[in-house]
Amino acid sequence: MENLKIKNLIIGALIILVIIAAVIFLSIYWRNYQKSSKNFQVQSLMQVELEAQPKVYKPAKTDFGNKIPPDFIQEIPIEKKAKIEQSYSFDYSGQKQLTIVFESEKTIEQNRKIYSDFLANNQWSVVNNYFDKKIASLYGLKENKEINVTISFDELAKKTKVSISILEKQI
Repeated sequence: MENLKIKNLIIGALIILVIIAAVIFLSIYWRNYQKSSKNFQVQSLMQVELEAQPKVYKPAKTDFGNKIPPDFIQEIPIEKKAKIEQSYSFDYSGQKQLTIVFESEKTIEQNRKIYSDFLANNQWSVVNNYFDKKIASLYGLKENKEINVTISFDELAKKTKVSISILEKQI
């Protein structure tokens, strides 16, 4: 019975992470769609023949293995001996996403405090802050950047996992 509860909690945490990633992806896709729709309308009004359908942009992914991406924000606190599990970037039209996922020796609550303090002390506007025993999430905005920090506990590995994604929009 206890194993079933643990599995359900893990599944719930994973579902939340997938939903957060989907919301970010759909937000990016929707913005690109709106821009392409406006361009189409302007061309139609000017009675210019369209030569092709709007292009679907496929983001370019770069995988950095167990290394932090070189253009990741240096000030973001990352444990010195953190085991980086994922590190990659996506180059979208007009914006870039950088993501790292690592194991932490600290608890969810300790990590939440570290990243909450970091955001507050570095002039990030926190627009979403969620916390419970199994998962914490912070979402912040600053200038042309967005940050999403998700902290969860992996019951199987008995480790805290920290995922940090930064979306930087080109001005």
